[in-house]
Amino acid sequence: MSEEAPTRISGREARVIAVEPQDNLRYGYRVWIDAATAMPLKTESHTVAGKVVEELVFTELSLPSHIADSALQPAAATRQYRLLRHTDATGVAPNQATDTTWDASELPAGFRLIGNSTQILGDSQKSVTHLVFSDGLASVSVFVEPQSPEALASGAAPAAALMTNMGSSTALSTEVNGHKVTTIGEVPPDCVRAITRSMRVGFAPAARPGGRP
Repeated sequence: MSEEAPTRISGREARVIAVEPQDNLRYGYRVWIDAATAMPLKTESHTVAGKVVEELVFTELSLPSHIADSALQPAAATRQYRLLRHTDATGVAPNQATDTTWDASELPAGFRLIGNSTQILGDSQKSVTHLVFSDGLASVSVFVEPQSPEALASGAAPAAALMTNMGSSTALSTEVNGHKVTTIGEVPPDCVRAITRSMRVGFAPAARPGGRP
């Protein structure tokens, strides 16, 4: 990380902070920060070769001299919300008698697992695993869901991997061990491919009431 020469943007004096990538597995960043308020006025992400892939900038900015505490309160009231977990007669969530666990065998340098959760989707009762990997700056989400019994029974060949890009965001959808794996993050395609290739599966028996598996 380095600081470049000061400049003006949106009619305001700005400091410029640059974070340069060391490989093709992450983007570099340049941030123009308002010298008076530390408000980011412009952000830019670029490849290791310097090609800009996404840019966000204020064309006009008006900052109040004071922000009331009430303006920082959440817009949605959450006191009336309840967390509901659906279980069967044994107290175990559907499809969880054998809990499929996922991890990455070899991540790109600097990345590590920072989140791992499982959700049950609506009426289908399909179990979807969500993993989050980060290098401290960029984050990559991996969603894993089992293929339908019909798809598995058909014996059809796995669908071809599908890669899409929009600005700095990259998404890859493919099949791993009979599961649909979708990897999404604001990282270059090579990083998404590397994390997807490293996904591995294991099986851990879920605990039953009384401590018996």
